[in-house]
Amino acid sequence: MSQNIADQMKHALGKQQLTTKKVVAGLLFGAISVTFVFAGVGIRSGRLGAGYVAQVNNTLISVGDLQREEQRVERFYAQMYGGMDLSAQRQYMMQESLQNLVSSELVSQAARKAGLGATDQEVLDYIVKDYTVFQVNGVFQRERYFQFLKLNHFTPSDFEDLIRKEIENVRARHAFEWAALNNKLEKEKSEKLRQTQMILSFIQFNPQQLEKNMKFSAPEIKTAFANPEFQKRAEEEFKLRKALFDQKEQVRAQHILIRVNPQDPKSDAVALAKAKKIRAEALKGNFGALAAKNSDDPGSKNKKGELGFFSRGQMVPEFEKVAFSLKPGEISEPVKTQFGYHIIKVEEKKPAVEATYDHFKNDVAQILMARDYITSQKDKLAEIFDKGEDKAFLAKTQLSWKDTAPFDLSADEIPGLASPKVEDSLTEIMTDRKPHLIRDGEVEYIVKLKEIKDVAPVGTSVALNDTFQKMKSQDLFGAWIQNFRQSAKLEINADAIPQP
Repeated sequence: MSQNIADQMKHALGKQQLTTKKVVAGLLFGAISVTFVFAGVGIRSGRLGAGYVAQVNNTLISVGDLQREEQRVERFYAQMYGGMDLSAQRQYMMQESLQNLVSSELVSQAARKAGLGATDQEVLDYIVKDYTVFQVNGVFQRERYFQFLKLNHFTPSDFEDLIRKEIENVRARHAFEWAALNNKLEKEKSEKLRQTQMILSFIQFNPQQLEKNMKFSAPEIKTAFANPEFQKRAEEEFKLRKALFDQKEQVRAQHILIRVNPQDPKSDAVALAKAKKIRAEALKGNFGALAAKNSDDPGSKNKKGELGFFSRGQMVPEFEKVAFSLKPGEISEPVKTQFGYHIIKVEEKKPAVEATYDHFKNDVAQILMARDYITSQKDKLAEIFDKGEDKAFLAKTQLSWKDTAPFDLSADEIPGLASPKVEDSLTEIMTDRKPHLIRDGEVEYIVKLKEIKDVAPVGTSVALNDTFQKMKSQDLFGAWIQNFRQSAKLEINADAIPQP
């Protein structure tokens, strides 16, 4: 974090007071914990010792910490869902609890590094003066305090450390809320950007996809083959693509699937018995009607079990082995796969056929001619479109212009055109108003400014302002923690965490 932001955060402490209500809310509901993904975290077995679940830099998180956090999370969800049985969500709540603990520790350490740590006196004042559950008639009761620690399996040091973290977590969030709220220049700049609104027209294409879209007439292909150099290129291209033109052995089949419930040991026998009964009916009657009535495969059920043609490698091995062994018209015994039991009926088979150049040379010519056309036009596309001579290209390539929705310069991305490269070129597009050819990975765009106008500022409600400030605060806070996380040492002890 920059020194400037750190200074602003410290200055904010004089203006933002931590209330008992806000800290208690953190203790009860975890409202101050940040969403944290364990990407790149070392998950090891036994390295931290059996009594610890995680390590954040030099701080260890104990099994006891995790158990207490799990209880808090469970109380929160029980209150939210009216006391419903949450046993099925136990693993999820455990993972959320661990995430809360690690996130809280990261925020606390980052706050201390930025000079925002809670002092011993602040922790003591909070426990003695502000936490009213320990008071009688406004006076701190030592017995109540130690009874609370005993009931919740805390040592005084553990509880004081928890209070310290909560103060630091709340303080860090308040500081960023203050920074976002008081960044007047940022708000003025954003408002000005919102007053400039525009619409872009664009064509989006992938050069490889264009090869498939473009079609050339028989006379055009004949003229191309009149050139010996083109003939030689076509023969070489066919050799490179021959495997794609070869027709593999194929089967067209129908099937009926009877699913097995892996959670129910009796389900397998029930499904097999049902599959055998349906097969017996299929031998006598209409297979398609039986599939439409009984199949558990939603993808093919509405098509009377039809799977169409498929070659080897497209179905699971057990299904494929039986399907290719059947003759047209034959119906298989029930076939077990990971999905359940299948009854397969083969309708038609196509043998493998090796492709020949004479049979596919026109297809190869289409590919080469499309590639040549695109290459010849690509370098001067922007110039062509600037002069308005785009109709022939659009007709040949089956492309068309599209318009974005109106957007202003404060937008995070261009609606309908999510390309960082185009966004980077917006200034040039707005300035010269000429079509631009922009490459973004494998996709290319021709982009031009269709309309730009200034719009009158619209009064923003207090609610919208509040929402904007909260979002800005969250973005700043998230970036700050992510920056700290990148240099932090974080490990998770897999042996100490119950597995599902």
